[in-house]
Amino acid sequence: MFAFKFIVPTETANRISRLGDSFHKQLEDAVDVAIKDAERISKQEFLSGPRPDKLAPRTGTLRRSVSGKMMSGTPVIRGVLSAGPLPYAAIHEFGGTTGRGHHVRMRARPYLRPALKAVIPYLKSKITEIFRSLHT
Repeated sequence: MFAFKFIVPTETANRISRLGDSFHKQLEDAVDVAIKDAERISKQEFLSGPRPDKLAPRTGTLRRSVSGKMMSGTPVIRGVLSAGPLPYAAIHEFGGTTGRGHHVRMRARPYLRPALKAVIPYLKSKITEIFRSLHT
């Protein structure tokens, strides 16, 4: 299994925790929405074909293995988008050599990274909105 994470730096997270539980909960909710949206985008836009530019399901196992979840503790909030544990999950995301003797070169057909990239604008705007609400 491999995963990509949104992680708030510890120093920033400590400052956020001093702002109170309500603020922390709003950030958790924003990360949860973003990571669930990234999961949906990955499955619908990058794991639903058409070949050869995107991955099309053969068995659907890779698509079913993609999972997004928000994990929170004080002061850290993490959004994790992962796939696996499948031996071919990473080779599709990053490309590389595979097969007997590693003689087959596969090009990358990412399905997690572009989904995370797609939700960054939402997350930025939501975090800005939450911070602005502190000053009203």
